[in-house]
Amino acid sequence: MNTNSEHKLEGGFSFRRDIIGKPNPKDLRYLSLGSGWVWAPKADAEMLMTCLTRYGWAVTSGHWEGGHKSKNNGKLIQSEFVLLDFDANLSWEECQKDEYLSQRALFAYTTTSHQAQAKGDRFRIAFQSDLLITDPKSVDLLIKGLRMKVPGSDPAINSASLLYGNPKAEVHVFDFSNRLPAHELIFAAAVSDELRRIRFSRTNFHDQPYDIQQSERRVRRWLEQIPNTAYSTWITVAGCLRAIEAQGHPWTFEAFDEWSARDYAAYDPNEVDRLWESFDNANPGGFNKLKHLAEWFKSNPGLDEYQQKQNTEGHLPISSNHKNRIKRNDSSLSFKDRQI
Repeated sequence: MNTNSEHKLEGGFSFRRDIIGKPNPKDLRYLSLGSGWVWAPKADAEMLMTCLTRYGWAVTSGHWEGGHKSKNNGKLIQSEFVLLDFDANLSWEECQKDEYLSQRALFAYTTTSHQAQAKGDRFRIAFQSDLLITDPKSVDLLIKGLRMKVPGSDPAINSASLLYGNPKAEVHVFDFSNRLPAHELIFAAAVSDELRRIRFSRTNFHDQPYDIQQSERRVRRWLEQIPNTAYSTWITVAGCLRAIEAQGHPWTFEAFDEWSARDYAAYDPNEVDRLWESFDNANPGGFNKLKHLAEWFKSNPGLDEYQQKQNTEGHLPISSNHKNRIKRNDSSLSFKDRQI
């Protein structure tokens, strides 16, 4: 855990007043989710709960330089709060009675999709570290160590995640004085990572064709076959990689960011962040769909948009949105202007 002498370490969290509840997917295209984060210095747990459950504002636990939140391109100054997101594996009732949460958690609140049709219990739990952390990797290890203690939360949550609020939330307060033992949890997660690295480095493990260690190499090899200049392809690949991240692969955002910048001259990291955050862990896709895309583009060189069917003349149809593209002045829609 590094220190940062350029900034005063005082604790708090960041928030966005302009994002209330979970925005409609159509509205997300107009929001730059990677920028505009306002730091609330010295803000405590009760203030965090007020922002999330009374005003319904979106929050992110870290203080990011310039208000620019990005896993890959942002600079974390400090962080002390952690929020886990539960969509399954733990009920709202079980959450309130859990012994570890009673000793370590601050509060829990239901999300906007809680008890929605076919969705069941959905909620988030807030924690506070006993140390201010200035290294995003340490924050990620803290989150991983906490997930080892309270399994079942969304594995895609990391140091740069944003959490939407809910002004109509049910709230359960554990104890605002509870704190997480940061050194203990970070150490446990680091040991777990090292043990897995050792296990994956064994010769017989690499003889397996689809081992976890090789997953990143396979995905990056597939991405090499997929062009990134068509908007529909960009969206599809983002969905596939977000689904892979939800299976416990934290390197997927970096792979997506690098692929997005590869051949597109108007690459904008804020746009990459915005699209990435617009997906959730239930997005369809994953390894099989990405592999299929790679194989299709390899068999159809020169095309940058996937086509499922051929027309009666045997030619691949061109969608109307690519025949007549409309240029937009709004920079937040810059990827809409990708050309074939």
